Amino acid sequence: MATLLHYAWTALAPLIFHWGLGIGIIIIALVCAWFGFFRQTALWVAAATAFFLVGMGIGVVDGSRRVQAKWDAAEVRAFQKAKKARGAAEDWVRRHPSSGKRSAWRWRLRDNAGEFNRDPNPM
Repeated sequence: MATLLHYAWTALAPLIFHWGLGIGIIIIALVCAWFGFFRQTALWVAAATAFFLVGMGIGVVDGSRRVQAKWDAAEVRAFQKAKKARGAAEDWVRRHPSSGKRSAWRWRLRDNAGEFNRDPNPM
């Protein structure tokens, strides 16, 4: 249970401190402006903090989308390379050359030298 709470706190602490601190500054600045303490400065501080929080939120979302797009592109490239490599390493051959069935095709892998493995179960 303690480990679960530790993991939960570890995940939530940055969010709480970031958003809590920013919203706390905005609330304190608005309270100061309401009671007349440094009204103009307090409003500027509240506005700047709000813009900072919104900008950070937009930046995090854009950054995560950019990273996800990079991962997606890398997966597509890897899939294409793997498909090309597999296509170069396999070939379709007749299961029984004497049979005239068209559906009797299967694929078999080539070895490194480009020759077909003759043993179906090389060990």
